[in-house]
Amino acid sequence: GMVLFFQAIALIPVANVVAINFTGPILTSVLAVFLLGEAMRARRWGAVILGFLGALIIIRPGFTEVGAGVLSAVAAAVSWAVMQIMAKSLSHRESPQKIVTLNLLLMVPVSFIPVVFVWTTPSLFALALMALHGVLGTVNQVFIVRAFSLTDTTYVMPFDFTRLPFVALLAFFLFGEIPPFWTWIGGAVIFASTLYLTHRESRDQ
Repeated sequence: GMVLFFQAIALIPVANVVAINFTGPILTSVLAVFLLGEAMRARRWGAVILGFLGALIIIRPGFTEVGAGVLSAVAAAVSWAVMQIMAKSLSHRESPQKIVTLNLLLMVPVSFIPVVFVWTTPSLFALALMALHGVLGTVNQVFIVRAFSLTDTTYVMPFDFTRLPFVALLAFFLFGEIPPFWTWIGGAVIFASTLYLTHRESRDQ
């Protein structure tokens, strides 16, 4: 999933990759119903369907070329969804720290295999960025698994959609990438679905 995600970033704009990656939370929510037996109330289905429509607006199959970058992003999202279901299942009997630690320890030898064939020594600046990426990624995983241990997957996943505006903003300032018009429209639909779900769920607490 990570290899496919980074490959997609190298081929298409970052905001597009993240937007397509939002199909991951949608798929995770659906899998949680069938594999984990979680309840999926009408409003959660509504948020999932709206999020999926937002993703379709961004991808626009049939209106834009679906190349290697888009396919890599979609495949990464599917891999990510399966991983989240596994993390949720483990969260019932293992601590978030243990799950994340074992995940990282197992990922190192697996990732080392393809690295051997394309290795180039990174600069100190690149090493610093990779170290920061590792720290932020680990913190992110700890919080996600912690959220899984406290509530349903179908409630946690729609919150992931809020990444889009932050990523689009950072990509603009750091790389000068301007997301296409349809990315903003699809992102707005996705964000609206999350906002609706948050509002309705909070009223029922």
